[in-house]
Amino acid sequence: MMRLAKRALPASAIGAALLLSGSAFADTIDPLTFSGTTTVGGTISLAKRVTVNAGAPTTAKADVFFLTDTTGSMGGTINTVKANFGSIAGSLSGDFAFGAGEFKDQGDAFVYKLNQGITTNKASVQSAINTWGASGGGDYPEQGLYALTQAAGASTGWRDGAKKIVLIAGDAPAKTNLATVSSTAAALVAAGVTVESINVGGLGLNDYGQFNGSNSIYAAGVKGSYFQNPNSSTLVSTILDAIGSAFATYEHVTLQVIGAPGVEVLFTPSSGYTGDYDRDMDRFFDFNVTFKGLTAGVHNIQINALVDGAIVATEYDTITVLTSGVPEPSTWAMMLIGFAGLSFTAMRRRKSLEKAALAA
Repeated sequence: MMRLAKRALPASAIGAALLLSGSAFADTIDPLTFSGTTTVGGTISLAKRVTVNAGAPTTAKADVFFLTDTTGSMGGTINTVKANFGSIAGSLSGDFAFGAGEFKDQGDAFVYKLNQGITTNKASVQSAINTWGASGGGDYPEQGLYALTQAAGASTGWRDGAKKIVLIAGDAPAKTNLATVSSTAAALVAAGVTVESINVGGLGLNDYGQFNGSNSIYAAGVKGSYFQNPNSSTLVSTILDAIGSAFATYEHVTLQVIGAPGVEVLFTPSSGYTGDYDRDMDRFFDFNVTFKGLTAGVHNIQINALVDGAIVATEYDTITVLTSGVPEPSTWAMMLIGFAGLSFTAMRRRKSLEKAALAA
């Protein structure tokens, strides 16, 4: 197990990298494709390297859920997100999908509403965000913690293999009658959700220490960062920085095998690599992969490189398994040459016998 000191890249650096297109920061798995032949019970070994590059990954599979307090004081934030969601989503490079939800307080028309589950259809998300309106609230705390527990759930439509990110924005702390810091953190950790929280007024969202400090959801194990007091002119850049921050550090790199049951695929180290890593430099993670033939046939296998459970690169392999005891192609060739030699020898012997008989 390798362990490195964690030194996060500045959020602004990662946010800027997310705007780049192309493969400058593409995480990779090498080789990208592989084909091999073995027999039932036979094995093939392959050295494999996962490279996690500096900067933000342009090949990342990620889901970003916009979760916003839509009570009466949030009009400015709501309007900014409405006006800029398209440019935010369009600037991200990678396999990104989006969703949207909102929360208010008890006594309002609703406490939490899922406006749009995770989808790659940006127009649908824009339409959902356009329904947001600042109203209600009444007293100071709202239901941000409860909303986070709901967003963590399956109804949000998180995609398999995606990095799950909730962007929560608000200007007031959360009540704890429907969800506490500890219960919210447990739900988020269990679902593998990273939370990037953005306070948009005074102490606001963190007034009760729920999003920053020793009693926050982060202290209770949730991954993510807290962003304090952006104004309307910097909210878009703060959102991009928040998304970038979700990729700035990572703890686990491993492989995921998806394929036919006719081949057993094992890799070492079997648990992958665990440590405190960051993206201030390229990092290399080496694996040895063994394919063992179980059933004769041609088997297609997909191997994903995972960083903190999210797919960053994919390899496609084809393993041909021959029936046990059937020679390899090279062996077949040698056997055919041997058969040809025996036939030629037998033919010459027969002709010699025929000549001898005629001579007699």
